[in-house]
Amino acid sequence: MAAALAVLIVFPVAAADIDRAASLYRAQSVTSGTGEENRAWGLAPCLEEVLVKVSGDPRLIGDPRVADMSRHAADYVTGVGYRDLLNNRPPHDEQGTHDRPHYITADFDPDKIDALLASLGRKPCAVPRPKIVALLDVGR
Repeated sequence: MAAALAVLIVFPVAAADIDRAASLYRAQSVTSGTGEENRAWGLAPCLEEVLVKVSGDPRLIGDPRVADMSRHAADYVTGVGYRDLLNNRPPHDEQGTHDRPHYITADFDPDKIDALLASLGRKPCAVPRPKIVALLDVGR
């Protein structure tokens, strides 16, 4: 009985670590439509965000090498989803029917992202991540 109980306690933690690791390779940005040009424009900041989240290195933000990689962000994506920001609102005019703002959510291939990080001289941060405690002192 104790062995079965231990498995039930350990399994949810392992599943949470897997979900947390998968979410590191997911990012979201805003686009002004679902066309191919808008997709490329929306995936570029997603790639930069994923590289920073996975490596834990904020110095990659604005790095020219990352900007060059971002032009080919679609090559590293395994899935893309859109959500209309004006959901349940009718189009205001003809322009609005084609260029409505959307959240684009991209899932990136972990092996390809890890290879990109290696080419940048970085490696993925260990999972599970260290716990962070924020201390706040409020005064007048």
